[in-house]
Amino acid sequence: MTEARRADGAWLVVALVALTALPFEARWLDFELARRGLLLVVAAGLALTSRRWWPAQLPRGTMLFGALCVWFLVRSIAVTNTIEALLRTAYAAGLWLTFVWGATRPPAALLRAALAVGAIVSGYGILQFMGVEWPTGYAMTQAVSTLGNRNVASEFVTVCIAIGLVAATQGSLSIPGAVAILPCAVYLGINGSRAGLLATAAVGLTALCASRAGRPVASITLAAALLGWLSASLPDDARPGGAETVVVEQPSTIAVRQEIWSSCATMVGDAPVFGHGTAQFRYEYPRYRSPEEIDLSSFGRQFATFVDTAHNDHIEVAVDGGVPALLLWIAFWFVVIRPRELTRARAMQLLPVLAFLILGCARSPLANAPTAMLAFAWAGWLGHGRVDPDGAGSKHWLIHAGGVIALFLGALVVFAQHQIANHFTTPQSDTGERFDTLTSAIACHPSESRFRQLRVLEARRVEPDATKTLSASRSDLESIARFDPNNTNALFLTAEIAHQAGDDETTDLALRRLLTIDPENPRGTLLAATRLCTRKQVPRGIATLYARPHASLRRDLASHLSDLGGAVHASDPRGSALLVLEANYIHALDSILENPKSTRVIDASRMPAQIADDRVRVLYARQLQARGKVDAAEALVPDRPLDLSNAARRLLREVLAALRQLPKWREAIGD
Repeated sequence: MTEARRADGAWLVVALVALTALPFEARWLDFELARRGLLLVVAAGLALTSRRWWPAQLPRGTMLFGALCVWFLVRSIAVTNTIEALLRTAYAAGLWLTFVWGATRPPAALLRAALAVGAIVSGYGILQFMGVEWPTGYAMTQAVSTLGNRNVASEFVTVCIAIGLVAATQGSLSIPGAVAILPCAVYLGINGSRAGLLATAAVGLTALCASRAGRPVASITLAAALLGWLSASLPDDARPGGAETVVVEQPSTIAVRQEIWSSCATMVGDAPVFGHGTAQFRYEYPRYRSPEEIDLSSFGRQFATFVDTAHNDHIEVAVDGGVPALLLWIAFWFVVIRPRELTRARAMQLLPVLAFLILGCARSPLANAPTAMLAFAWAGWLGHGRVDPDGAGSKHWLIHAGGVIALFLGALVVFAQHQIANHFTTPQSDTGERFDTLTSAIACHPSESRFRQLRVLEARRVEPDATKTLSASRSDLESIARFDPNNTNALFLTAEIAHQAGDDETTDLALRRLLTIDPENPRGTLLAATRLCTRKQVPRGIATLYARPHASLRRDLASHLSDLGGAVHASDPRGSALLVLEANYIHALDSILENPKSTRVIDASRMPAQIADDRVRVLYARQLQARGKVDAAEALVPDRPLDLSNAARRLLREVLAALRQLPKWREAIGD
């Protein structure tokens, strides 16, 4: 690799990669979306200058990935969110252009870009870990670096390390390059992403075992591995404290991914040929989301969550585009990887692609613009194209037109994120400015439902009258229902505001939709029960609460029943009394579960009046059993079958399990 080729176009590549990876605002709502917009801007620049660099010979796989982009365009028709589908298609086309452009770049240029930008990203992440805060207000508790997300940052750094190892295996890695790999390894360990560590280990071991470069490559690889391991082993209390993280990525687990992938298998089975539409995973997945995955992702529904990727690029391609898209995707990479000649050097050149594909098995680097740009540019270089200013011939006008469109779309996406950042940094007292920034963001990116949810919440904050809030927000709520109809957070927000405003029709529609998608949703269940109780249908309201007592709802069930009793006391005294009675029953049950021997759970003097309720009979028998009064407990067994509904049996499951130890009760309880 000559010095002339090493320098050829290197700083241009560094600048373009840096443009996608380094700019950020601490308050961007979606860092990955903003960076996809930045990549569109970069792709526009490449398209508008295509006459200067277009290769005479397109890299292998160009037609296959182009066909995939066309399929993505076709699958943007008649889908849930067409605008997002078209944006993702434009992004895919930008990656296609990056792939072709990469065929004209010398490996030295790609190497310099990867190591220079990777070192900056890693260095900033290390500074975050050390407690350095810049700019003011940006989070320090996680080393998210400029990518705004720990896992996304690890993906980028992993591919940078893989590119560096290619140079090391060929003996062309300079001392500055070797030095640049070390902070990347340290940051990867601090970051702690298992997918990144696994991919780095795979490419590192491959380089170590298969390289002929000998001691230098072994030294670099082992030093990087040692630093990464030491960084990853740092205890949590060694990490400096800081402000709350702006972008919180909940810890991913194998169990969460298994649940997501299981649901994805069902999604592919439901639409195997055409898929659910380009970039529609986020909008269609809620209908397939399992209760187990929701609980795992939200730590028992302690906060609202949504899943925007399948955490597996290969599966997500199949979900969005069906089996045809998956076959094109596999065929593309097969052609890229398939060597023209089986040489050790060629095998080592595949390390960045290997890292990218391994990451794609547990993460979504395809949607991570800086990572995907590096990987696709490197894959294009593997095709060994050569520059020919007239290579595209008469097609340049079409490429230029696409560049103009990409520039327009990318600028809108980035500006929308910028306006959202302004919204978050504007004082709450400046209501007009906060609304203006949201309105500008929505005008630039009308299909992003999160922007509209923010405007609804802002209207709710400044307007105490629920009727006026609903009136002001109705257009946004209708747009959310059109662009993101399965968003359970938005559905609950709609139902709650409509309920407070007295719009029964809107409330019932939103609640019905919410509980169809997520039957165990605790907030939706409580609101549905509340509406029944306020309509003097207290028994149905209680049955609704008991039918799906999710753990987070069950935990405060006695308080919910008591609050409902107070809320309907004036309009329905009898219903209020029933709710209070049920609250006392749940309180008694909770007390027994906490301490079966408690003497104050049920007053024995009131038993004759309460004994008709078999639920109370069961509770009292359990108390007697726990105190060793087995005969007295057996005496409470009724001569008739226990009158317990399925909901009551679910609530009393632990108590009934204990009573089954007594022969008479075991017979009375039955199966």
